[in-house]
Amino acid sequence: MTIAPEHPGRDSASPDEVKSMSETIDKPRRRARRAGAEQPRTRWGKVRSRVRRDPVAIAALVALLVILICALIPSVIATHDPLATDLASTLQGPSAEHWLGTDNLGRDVFSRLVYASRIAVLAAAEAAGIAMLIGIPLGLIVGFVGGRLDDVVMRIVDGFTALPGLIVAIAVIAAMGPGIHNAMLAVGLVFSTTFVRVTRGEVLSARRHQYVEAAQVIGTRTPAIMVKHILPNIIGPIAVQVSLTLAAALLVEAALSFLGLGAQPPDASWGVMVSEAGNYLPQDPFLIFPPGVAIGITVLSLNVLADTVLGALRDEPIRTRWRRHRAALSGAATPPAVTVTESASREPEREAEPAAALSVRGLDVLAARGSEVISVLDDVSFDVAPGSTLGLVGESGSGKTMTALAVMGLLPQNVRRTGGGIWLAGDDLSTMSGSALRDVRGDRMAMVFQEPSSALDPAFTIGNQIGEVLRHHKGMTKTQAREKAEHLLDRVGIRNPRQCLDNYPHELSGGMAQRVMIALAISCDPEVLIADEPTTALDVTLKIQVADLLKDIQAENGMAMVFVTHELGMVAEVADRVAVMYAGEVVEEQAVDDLMRSPLHPYTAALLDSSAQGRPRGTELGVIPGSVPSPGNRPSGCRFSPRCSFATAECVSAAPVLADIGAATARCVHPLGHPDIRRSPVAHQIDGLEAM
Repeated sequence: MTIAPEHPGRDSASPDEVKSMSETIDKPRRRARRAGAEQPRTRWGKVRSRVRRDPVAIAALVALLVILICALIPSVIATHDPLATDLASTLQGPSAEHWLGTDNLGRDVFSRLVYASRIAVLAAAEAAGIAMLIGIPLGLIVGFVGGRLDDVVMRIVDGFTALPGLIVAIAVIAAMGPGIHNAMLAVGLVFSTTFVRVTRGEVLSARRHQYVEAAQVIGTRTPAIMVKHILPNIIGPIAVQVSLTLAAALLVEAALSFLGLGAQPPDASWGVMVSEAGNYLPQDPFLIFPPGVAIGITVLSLNVLADTVLGALRDEPIRTRWRRHRAALSGAATPPAVTVTESASREPEREAEPAAALSVRGLDVLAARGSEVISVLDDVSFDVAPGSTLGLVGESGSGKTMTALAVMGLLPQNVRRTGGGIWLAGDDLSTMSGSALRDVRGDRMAMVFQEPSSALDPAFTIGNQIGEVLRHHKGMTKTQAREKAEHLLDRVGIRNPRQCLDNYPHELSGGMAQRVMIALAISCDPEVLIADEPTTALDVTLKIQVADLLKDIQAENGMAMVFVTHELGMVAEVADRVAVMYAGEVVEEQAVDDLMRSPLHPYTAALLDSSAQGRPRGTELGVIPGSVPSPGNRPSGCRFSPRCSFATAECVSAAPVLADIGAATARCVHPLGHPDIRRSPVAHQIDGLEAM
């Protein structure tokens, strides 16, 4: 078998050409390195690059480093014992002996300021650490799991957020007693609610990314998905929140110590020093400046650091957050019934095809929209034989992708499969437990997503992502998985597979990223491969290459394939049979050649008439009036009837069933009653080609 290389029309390149291409690729990188501006590969590379170019950020880091050094080795830096009193030298100004003067007990202010930095650093770290330990895991769980747990936790968080944080901290300290550790425990509990909200919000956005669905496809367990795939990709906003929390905790610690609820005299604390200086402000106004300036510089530096991190990460794509609908599907197992006209359109129950690699029967999917339940898929049935390809076609909104997700068990949280069955080589997937289904996904059944760049996890290299699948399902060692991954990349036509293993997804072109997704999907030799519009985002040349690649792999390992697309040209190129979907239903299924020549359903004929594929030059493209009705707004009777030029009163009053017509099936009241629609314009072109 010959895999088409990424560049079409050529099987190999001469050594001179390879050298020339390598030099061409390396020249921009060498120029960037000479200019000192090589593009960072990771988000933290962006942060480091931004810090190096921002003098304010450098100054903030230097200030924080000085404070940290003072906290680590105060005895080396301090010039006096911070607790040593000298009543003969009270309230003196700065001098050679006492650089920042003395306080009301004659203690050296500079030494106390240095030792107080230890309490400030430890207190802020303790409060932020407690907040992170509580808030981040809780935010991950409620954001990913959702449902009733999310409602309960967020109502509690909202209640705490409505109360002033300092008042809550004082209430906790009143119950536990004053002291720096009790104070920071209280502060950590207060700030944990912020981490819950930030983490949950980012998880709600990240969990809808295709790389999370890809991790589910390969069978990764939920805790591993949260820790390995979601957390690394939301760490930026969390890092910003950590910096802000450290600054806020420092201020709260100073305020509590000022009130006598934090650090207790004679311990040196910036808050205690401010409190003591306030009592002697008329006698020595300078005494309040050292701790006040220390607090101000530390808080300002932490905020500058947070702003720097946020600015560096701002270049990353903004993910769209969409509302989750919870309540309607969280109740009884039987949601509100669909209308009688829809239920009447069901075909008689049929057994799963025992010889099929994938068999879907009577698949029903409902979704919650606010307080109502709407039908998304109705009575979807099809079979895919081993080694064959079923094309799943239709306009956007027809239910193609939702069908693919339902088969994989990856429906969104507000969507549920409520009827029908799915069989993989005779094994009923609809009765499998979650753990059993995870073992199937990525091993016996795999999926290629429409947007490969977003389906690949940006936080991990290509080798790491393919290796994870092999280690999880095949029990390979890291070395074995890397060798297998290199072989897979070579198999799908990547020119330099070893180098590609160390690339991140953003370093790949669209064609290479799609080849990598295919390599990941076929890594365990699946019995069924679902390709969800794998060529939509590619140019014409790459579309042909990817289609040829999928056919070659299928011929090699005999897998069944479901090819989801809206391009009839790709269907004619790849599929053996075609299932046409409209408004959540399969309206026709035929062998691809028969469908191209003699469509049974008016919708199929309209699609063919509006396609340029195989159409003679000079002929006008057809146009289908209107658009696909959205779930919840579908008409009674035949769902295509408002757009169908052949519709009759019977089409509007009666919902057709999916009926067998020879070797085909169609959901139409008059599938044979309109000869004009039995012959597509493409059919005449096909006949002409065959006659040549």
